[in-house]
Amino acid sequence: MVGAGGVPVVAGISAHDFVPLIARTGYSFLEGASLPDEYFRQAADFGYRAMGITDIDGLYGLVRAMVASSEHRVRALYGARISIEAGCSLHFLSMNMAGYSNLSRMIS
Repeated sequence: MVGAGGVPVVAGISAHDFVPLIARTGYSFLEGASLPDEYFRQAADFGYRAMGITDIDGLYGLVRAMVASSEHRVRALYGARISIEAGCSLHFLSMNMAGYSNLSRMIS
């Protein structure tokens, strides 16, 4: 189904209302498949306003995600999946510069 302006609508939810929060870039060894530019280009094509990048135990795709988000006009939400112990991990997303600073400090 297609809504106003050609934006896809699935189960009553417009693509403008959906934000993928967990996406690992190709910099997450053996887990991520696409580079940030590909993610943000596709997000723009889907009509997303924002997208989360959560690489494993680091902010590896951050710089390229910043460039791609600017080029494609899709807000980047920066985060990481942090491994706690064997098989367990938590996802963290920064809400602002203070959160990004805390996340960076926690990872390093």
